[in-house]
Amino acid sequence: KAELEQMSAICDGLYVRPVETFWEALQYVVLTIAIMSIESNGVSVAPGRVDQYLYPYYQRDMQEGRLTRDQAVELCTSFLINGNLYNILRPWKKQRWQTGYKGGFGNPTLGGQKPDGSDACNELTNVWLDAVSLWKGWSPFVNFRVHQNIDRQTLVHCCQTLVEHGSQPNFIGDKAAIQAHLDGGAALEEARDYAMYGCAESVVPGKATGIGIGVWPNYGLCNWFELALNDGVDPRTGVQIGPETGELTSFGSIDDVKTAFESQVAYFAEIVATASNVVIPVRAQVNPCPFLSVYIDHRVELCRDVTAGGPPNYNHSQVMQGHGLIDIADSMTALD
Repeated sequence: KAELEQMSAICDGLYVRPVETFWEALQYVVLTIAIMSIESNGVSVAPGRVDQYLYPYYQRDMQEGRLTRDQAVELCTSFLINGNLYNILRPWKKQRWQTGYKGGFGNPTLGGQKPDGSDACNELTNVWLDAVSLWKGWSPFVNFRVHQNIDRQTLVHCCQTLVEHGSQPNFIGDKAAIQAHLDGGAALEEARDYAMYGCAESVVPGKATGIGIGVWPNYGLCNWFELALNDGVDPRTGVQIGPETGELTSFGSIDDVKTAFESQVAYFAEIVATASNVVIPVRAQVNPCPFLSVYIDHRVELCRDVTAGGPPNYNHSQVMQGHGLIDIADSMTALD
């Protein structure tokens, strides 16, 4: 009863005063994600770098005796369990083809670097890793950022957690991810502060309008590879749906196969981009997200919803996410 009363007091207090404790801060994140998910009926509303912005609350509570490490682990475990409760509403004609439970993928990010390039691992990072070991769930996806100067003890702890959990945390390489954001125009300090969301996407938190996805960006590249081997004809239906790039029997080398595949990808990528350019502005009109916009830099000053996109925010919207690269590599190796 005492714990339930404390939970009630925390939730009531969040609306009338600033967050003060680790438990309150964690509850604030949970409620914020819930509101954003309801507002957009969307997935991938991620909490970001939870071991960074929550660390001051954890550290102060530990120093002042309001919190024990075991209590912190229990709270983080509860957070992960709660993360599997979010769902989105879909029409039956779409949902009928998607088996299983569709969670919200509110994926937390651990480890990595601070904006100045130093290692960001701390005691709360290890608390979260202990929570992952106890939790053993599948959603959300917990991501652990790795770099050359990472604390070795924390890295070993993460590897042990992966063994105990079975499939998490996911390891994310800072070198490639940071360079990708630099190539996208982000400042170095901001690129180092990236966080993961969705399946395996990264974003600069609070500075990007990543919500403006036009059409669902997941595509089976193996289908396009089949088209490349069959002159653009779907071998199941006999219908010509891709460009004519030649039959497999007409190719003289594996380079011809690669060229045909690249032509198929380029053809469909242009279609997807065109469709997204139509859908994105329509979505901004029919599904604005004012609550989310408050949390994104410049949106309030510009009086523009986050779904409208545009500078000075980074546009990290993805148009196409290909799946099946390993299968394609295996297939090309077999053909070669």
